[in-house]
Amino acid sequence: MRTALATVALVVMLAACGKADTTTTSGAPETTTTTAPAALTSQEVFSTVSPALAFVETDLGSGSGVLFDESHLVTSAHVVWPYDEARVVFPDGTEILAAPVTHFDEIADLAIIDLSGVAGLPAPVVFGDPGGMPVGTELFLIGYPGEVEKFPQPTLTRGILSRVRTIEALGLEFLQTDAVIAGGQSGGSLVTNNGEVVGISGLGSEGFGLATSADDVLKRLGDMLMGVDVDDIPHRTYPAEPADLTFNETVEHFWDEKTWIVDLEEGDEIVIEATSDGDVALTLIASDGIVEAEVDDGETGSETLTFVAPFDGPYFLALGSFDVGPIDVVLESNYPMRRLVDPDDGAAVAAGDTISGYADYPGDIDSYLIDLAAGDTITVLASAVLMDPEILIDLPDNALDSLANDASSGGGLFGTDAELTFTAETDATYLLVIIDELYGPGGYVLKINA
Repeated sequence: MRTALATVALVVMLAACGKADTTTTSGAPETTTTTAPAALTSQEVFSTVSPALAFVETDLGSGSGVLFDESHLVTSAHVVWPYDEARVVFPDGTEILAAPVTHFDEIADLAIIDLSGVAGLPAPVVFGDPGGMPVGTELFLIGYPGEVEKFPQPTLTRGILSRVRTIEALGLEFLQTDAVIAGGQSGGSLVTNNGEVVGISGLGSEGFGLATSADDVLKRLGDMLMGVDVDDIPHRTYPAEPADLTFNETVEHFWDEKTWIVDLEEGDEIVIEATSDGDVALTLIASDGIVEAEVDDGETGSETLTFVAPFDGPYFLALGSFDVGPIDVVLESNYPMRRLVDPDDGAAVAAGDTISGYADYPGDIDSYLIDLAAGDTITVLASAVLMDPEILIDLPDNALDSLANDASSGGGLFGTDAELTFTAETDATYLLVIIDELYGPGGYVLKINA
């Protein structure tokens, strides 16, 4: 069974420190001793935290969630993407079939599910302070990795704190543990041996797991519930309508990409034809980032893509051009498709800007416009958690290779952030292009320094 991107990301949560401070005074100088909560057995940790850990499911896949107050569940944004509701199941069998997803944080990969009005919910988890935890601290992961049952029970994995990673460009801190995060663990809890949640799990790589620091997560959750825009990215609700069979489009340049959403069920056969005087290509991408079909058979005339859906779910159709100038395209489909409008495309930016963008689907190409005079030099950094950004700078009418590009010189959580320095040779409006290299969707922060 294929699952969506709901198997990879992580978040962490923290609240009040669960430590009791006591002060004793004598004739000697005043001293302060700190008494930490007693360590629990692994069985006690599990029985303390697991009742508030929920299984979260959509049509595309599943993940985990943590009840962080009396009526709200936090999970990873990619667990519920691209839906506005999810099925939620607690270990005691409490089931909410269509719980509304009310808030998204595309940069930190967080989403809030509202469970207001649901009776019989367990007590929310207790949070602890991850700040200052020494390397080697015992930690546990509790969540629902690799789950196939409809009413599952959470699992427990033990590890240690391996290190702390800070991503300054995003303002986020991550706890690294050797407790491996498997698919479905995203949105679960990272817990100390006294039963306090210090992180929400999600990202994993090559034998280790990562969790966003609870300090960061709880602040962002609180802000979201108060209506604060924490990531400066308006949530992209994918269009439910209008859907049509025929579209007339103009692809402006080589880096311009037009996108549609089409809902298919397993076994449906879709046939899409693109007719133009230029050289165009069609790519059909599943929500889990797999390129299911693509066609680029000729330099002019018609391109026809035929595809039989292997599973239910939305698919993304991308129309691109190999021409440097604008070309008109007629697109026809035997299944209704909905046009996806990307507000990042064509947006004007300038030196000195820091902006937040969003890869709307796996492999998205965002093309910004920036005016530069001959001799102007800019340094551009693209930083992200959920996507692997590549930066390109080009001119719309350039028929050769891009003027500058970089895929991984900016460091970042996994060394996948992109950074480049570019000096303009002529006065022009340049294209500043961000490509999601099939790890997204997800938010990113773009910093442009003069």
